[in-house]
This record gives sequence, structure tokens and C-alpha cells, in this order.
Amino acid sequence: MKVDLRHADLEAFTHFVFNHPVPVAKDEPQWYFKEHLEVEYEPRNQVRLIRELLTSAESLPKSFTTPQIEQGLWFLFTPTDDYFTRLLWAPPVPWSERAACIGAIGVLYSDLFPHIEVETIDYMIPDLLADSYGFGDRDSQNTEDHHVQEALFSLFTELLRSPNPDTQYAGLHGLGHLAHPKGREAIVEYLRETPKISEALRSYAAEAMAGDVL
Repeated sequence: MKVDLRHADLEAFTHFVFNHPVPVAKDEPQWYFKEHLEVEYEPRNQVRLIRELLTSAESLPKSFTTPQIEQGLWFLFTPTDDYFTRLLWAPPVPWSERAACIGAIGVLYSDLFPHIEVETIDYMIPDLLADSYGFGDRDSQNTEDHHVQEALFSLFTELLRSPNPDTQYAGLHGLGHLAHPKGREAIVEYLRETPKISEALRSYAAEAMAGDVL
């Protein structure tokens, strides 16, 4: 399947990500694992499209079912292909534009997830973005890796300030994988500022501080 996104607008891009059938059986692969995709794209335009999709996330339920949205977000954030979130580490795209795209991820948590019931993607987005740091595949001394790590740290700590416990969980999950030098400090501050959280969240915060999250 050949897809040309070099001159795509937001509507075409969103259609490519979300407008697909969802497997009925649990062991059936998603459509993008069954297709051999050949995607043509222009990196800077692609990052812009991702950011625009994120900032307009509240409109997704008007056009797609919740399972389609969840499947599309897995497609978008799983870092196996060069044409989606791996571009956040791509130097040809100006850093300011990549940073804005990372910041826009927070819109999913403020404008989309509170209104739909997803299964796992809400807390797995931070995992998919950050686990390359936790597993040592990224070098924080490298300029691009450092820039992205700092931007993700800002995103995850912002999620901790949400009043929504599920969003706080997502932030903790991300910090548990990010291996940021101030990650433990951020979680300690979160615990100090939100003393009335559930015991489950408090226990998970301890696991995140230890980097012991799945």
C-alpha cells in the first residue's frame, strides 16, 4: 500500500491514521500490521500535521469510534516507522516545531481522554515515547536525545498536575520510563502536593521512582 503524505492536509492525514476497521478477535492484527506500507512524507510537514491532529483531538469522536481512535493512536505513537513520532528526534525538523508537537500531546489528556473510554493507550503513550531512555537506547548527552527528554519531562510533570487520576497515572508511567535525573524529585513533589491520592496511585508512584514500571 503506497501512501503519499507529502502534500496532505489535516483531513487526509487524520483519515490515514484513524479511518480503518478494528479487529474483532483479540488475536487478529491491526490493519497496519497486515499492510506493507510505503509512505512518502516531508518531515517538517509531517510534524506539523501530527501537532495539528493532536491540538484538534476533541473532534475525533465526531468522526471515529473509540476503538478506531485507540487503534489510530497506537499506530501514531508506536515508534517503529520513521514517518510518525520518530520524527520528534529528527534534526531536519527545527527543534521549536518538534517541541511544540510534544507539548500538544497534553491536549489528548485535557480534551479527548476525559470524554472517551480507551483501554490502554492513555497510559501507554508516555511509555512508547520514553522507554528508549529507560532501556538505555537514548543518550541524554546527545543533543537531540537531551532536547526530547527535557520536553517529555515537562509533558509528564504537567500530566501530574491534572485533577484526573488516570492522567496522573500516565504521567507517573512516563517518568518511570524516562530516566530523567529529576524524575524522582518530580514524583516526590507530586506526592507532597497531592496528599489525598489513592493508595494505588501512591504505590505506583513509588514504583515509578524506582523505575520499576511495566
